[in-house]
Amino acid sequence: MREGDIIQFDARVKAYVKGYNKIDRKIDYKLSYPTKLKKL
Repeated sequence: MREGDIIQFDARVKAYVKGYNKIDRKIDYKLSYPTKLKKL
């Protein structure tokens, strides 16, 4: 793969806590367990 390639994949969305102190903590989301990677 190279920069600029278009890809398609399945993944799960996972929530996590972002920030260290109580004032800055926020819930954010990330992709995990990518499968079925395909270059279009």
